[in-house]
Amino acid sequence: MELNIRAEARAEAMPLPLVVQSLNVLAMDACALEEHIQTMLLENPLLEAAPSHSSGESREYIFASARQSVSLYDELHRQLGCLRIPARLARAAALLIDCLDEDGYLREDLTQLAAEWRLAPDFLEEALRVVQSLEPTGVGCRTLSECLRLQLLELAPENVLALDIVTHHLEELAAGTFSLSAYDPEEVEEAIAVIRALSPRPCANCGDARTEYIVPDIRVWLGEDGLLCAELINQPAAPVLSPLYHDYMKAGTGEDRQYIRGQITMARNFLHAVQMRSQTMGLIAQFLITRQKNFFLTGPAAQKSVSLSALAETLEVHVSTVSRAVAGKYVEFRGAVFPLRDLFQGNGAGELSRTAIIRRIRELLRAEPGLSDSRIAVRLAEQGIQISRRTVNKYRHMG
Repeated sequence: MELNIRAEARAEAMPLPLVVQSLNVLAMDACALEEHIQTMLLENPLLEAAPSHSSGESREYIFASARQSVSLYDELHRQLGCLRIPARLARAAALLIDCLDEDGYLREDLTQLAAEWRLAPDFLEEALRVVQSLEPTGVGCRTLSECLRLQLLELAPENVLALDIVTHHLEELAAGTFSLSAYDPEEVEEAIAVIRALSPRPCANCGDARTEYIVPDIRVWLGEDGLLCAELINQPAAPVLSPLYHDYMKAGTGEDRQYIRGQITMARNFLHAVQMRSQTMGLIAQFLITRQKNFFLTGPAAQKSVSLSALAETLEVHVSTVSRAVAGKYVEFRGAVFPLRDLFQGNGAGELSRTAIIRRIRELLRAEPGLSDSRIAVRLAEQGIQISRRTVNKYRHMG
């Protein structure tokens, strides 16, 4: 199945409401799409449920249970949607939200992200400030110092000494070598007490823990010929346009015909959006078994570094479009279910993904717990993984 999607050309040829509807449908997982289809069937009299025999879609539901929180990312996206900011800035902020780790920190290099997304670094800095304006205070920060400073600016902006300590002397404070002789000892102790009351991980407990059931959209399996195959599963059957709409048009008055024409347009637009979603998800599935072949055949340690930009370039769409398509979707392979987004983790350190590199670092540390960051960087270089000592230090403390 081939599809030539050119985002710019389509945006010119398609009415804006149809573009928006197509993107919204693309962002839905199988369950959300089925609910939306049922709503459309109720609201639009010219749509009918597809005959049961006409659906070739796989309806073998596979459920995976996971003890997880109501997503921090969903909450941040909800807050972002309430802000009155330019659409382009909101899109950039949304991309940054999807790059945050589970503690709400931005571990990716902003300059690299700007180059990958073809955005001006200053503009991406502005988008990051938008993310950092969301709750909880401290989200979107790149360092512990920045996180604590944002909390102080909200909770105790008048405490200049505490701000100075978290900005310039945090490492000394952690090492127990901090001393500011120019200040009164009591003022220093008071400032330190304020700092210690702050949270270094303000997003760690966000969300409501509960068991959720996941329905994957894509299944990958190994065929008899040893080749990887992929298909969409659990997909709801798309509705069909009622064959009676011609009769409605003939029998109705002028006002009735105008109403029917409007419903026909909405029905066709929706059916087009559903079709485009199916084609795009199918292309993503094929992209995965090609670019992440080693991951499926060998295991997570062989996962390659594949960015959303690479997928966007293959599909000839904007990276924000594939970001919507990937978010909230899951893949099933040999009974295991995992987020589709986990297969897209570009980091610029060779072909291995960040997750795979972190796994290599953990393996080295298990074998030799006392290895320094520099020695780990050397060992990784011997394996063809070129990353800096500083990056090693960051990765060894992640997860």
